[in-house]
Amino acid sequence: MAQEDAMRRMVTPEDYVRLEGDELDALAPLFEDPTYVLRHDPYLCPGNPCSDPEEGAQAYNQYHSRPRVPERLEALLRRAQDDIGLCRLIVKIHDAPDGNECLRLAIEAGEGGVFDLRNEIQAMPASTYLALRNQVICAYAAS
Repeated sequence: MAQEDAMRRMVTPEDYVRLEGDELDALAPLFEDPTYVLRHDPYLCPGNPCSDPEEGAQAYNQYHSRPRVPERLEALLRRAQDDIGLCRLIVKIHDAPDGNECLRLAIEAGEGGVFDLRNEIQAMPASTYLALRNQVICAYAAS
């Protein structure tokens, strides 16, 4: 999947083809007015299908250019919203200099499985890291 995303190219309105006949009838129950689809990308996502190729190309390119958070890390981050200890651990692992330190932190916190995500944690978008760090700071200030 990561390789597929890396190979994805920017689309233009000319990349869209108009659906007609049976193809349109098959998609009609799923979408309000799907008229155009990308001829090179069969996957449904923002901008594919669309009713206006100009808007579709903009939505598609915007969707595929934003940084992605891996699914397992996303689940961990959802848990961390309600668990300040886990949130603190994620921040510490992000800042840890090496794998041994990450493993020690995870074991001490009783969250050994978090160690498996250390590469994803250390590579997560800066905005996600800063939000977690602010959550830890606010929790510390409130106590």
